[in-house]
Amino acid sequence: GLQGTSVAAMEGGEVIEDVIRRESMKKDLDLSKARVGTAGAITLASILGAHTGFRRINLWGNQIGDEGCRALCGALESNVSLCELDLGANDIQDDGCRAIAA
Repeated sequence: GLQGTSVAAMEGGEVIEDVIRRESMKKDLDLSKARVGTAGAITLASILGAHTGFRRINLWGNQIGDEGCRALCGALESNVSLCELDLGANDIQDDGCRAIAA
């Protein structure tokens, strides 16, 4: 996987898109501790709405916060293939938890 890879070092959106392209044949995407951040999570969410190949995505420890969490939850409304999304250790507060519960 790409665990520990820093996507924050470059333009988050372009890096996320490149990662999705390279990893698109896999069912699992591990971006744990990759410093995705809120902007990267929003970009990932925009891609996930149309990309239905992944079954599991690990975003543990990426500081995506409530805004990134809300964006990802919105993408899940149209992505029916994703079965597991690990959002642990991402500084998600009440607002993000409400988005997950919705």
